[in-house]
Amino acid sequence: MNYFIKYFLLLVLLIYFINCERLYVPPRPDSVFKEASYNHRFRQWRYEDNQKEIIWFEDGKLFREAKKENQLYHGVYIQYFRNGSISQKGNYDQGYRVGEWVYYFPNGKIYLTLHYLKFPIDKNKFVLNGEFGNENGPYIRYYDNGQVEEMGTYYAGSFHQKRIRFYKNGKKQFEIFYNQGKKNGTAKFYDSEERLLREEYYQNDLLEKLISYRFVNNQPIINFISFYKDNQLINIDFRNE
Repeated sequence: MNYFIKYFLLLVLLIYFINCERLYVPPRPDSVFKEASYNHRFRQWRYEDNQKEIIWFEDGKLFREAKKENQLYHGVYIQYFRNGSISQKGNYDQGYRVGEWVYYFPNGKIYLTLHYLKFPIDKNKFVLNGEFGNENGPYIRYYDNGQVEEMGTYYAGSFHQKRIRFYKNGKKQFEIFYNQGKKNGTAKFYDSEERLLREEYYQNDLLEKLISYRFVNNQPIINFISFYKDNQLINIDFRNE
């Protein structure tokens, strides 16, 4: 009996402390508007009216400032890291990201440039993977040393046309062709010295053939060729010469 009483009291104390945490509001920093409310879950201060939204970290440093219209983001949108540097910036048009958006590393270097249009849009993209679904046009992603990591094009939130990725040393890692999110044509993959490792042949996102290479005296030699139907392996032709 004492066992159950002990754990019941511990549970009551736990609930009490959780509620105290939810009721606690830290001192309002001078930079935060008096009208701002405190969000316990995210530990942030938030102010919103018909024209703007401003969010601060708990210590009063700016987290987000955004223009609004009709309760939708509309106009300039800027978000910050805790160190005060910008993490992302761009523009909205009635709730849709539009134009060029720039994303940054905490040290201020550019991480990603990405373009948006209101349409075409795939609204299922956000539900599935957190993307917005209206990414349209070129993008470039960078390593933290400034070297290009990946570049390509989006159409309605999906890869479209040529997509290229590079190793940190600047050598090409792969190039893949897409048609509105589906692989089409020849995809090539390379090692860190940009020597060809394999080629994959796609038709409407279905793999049809794969050629694997090995190197002899630094020259590419076919290792094997595999054939597919409906993405299922049906035959392998090994080359031993």
